[in-house]
Amino acid sequence: EHYYDGLYRVSTRGEWLPWIEFFVTAVCDSAKDTLKKFRCLRNLRSNFEERLRETHSAKPLQLIPSFFGLPYITSPMAGQILSCTNRTAQTTINRLVELGILEPMKLTLSLGGRGRPATVYRCSEIIGVLEERSGS
Repeated sequence: EHYYDGLYRVSTRGEWLPWIEFFVTAVCDSAKDTLKKFRCLRNLRSNFEERLRETHSAKPLQLIPSFFGLPYITSPMAGQILSCTNRTAQTTINRLVELGILEPMKLTLSLGGRGRPATVYRCSEIIGVLEERSGS
């Protein structure tokens, strides 16, 4: 609303300075919020790596970076990312669920009509950081 009001005042009264101040403030606030989220995500990644330190398999650690691009995954997706069997992928996901990094959703996906539908897992901690509104 402030954005359009400011543009209206620019076009009708030539009031550029208040609109530019508003716009610069909005850009600065957005940059600060983005930097805060970036730091939280970086800390979260370190936290995940710490939780996986005792894990005997490298597969869970190899899967972690993919959650920062897409915080949802299925066993077939994990198998593609890790270049492993579906069974190994599911074992990897199960380990991440045990450690509280992933959680199963009630949603399932039918992938090509073969076999049973794939369970979708999400990384709620990443989603929480991304959904956090500025000023929170």
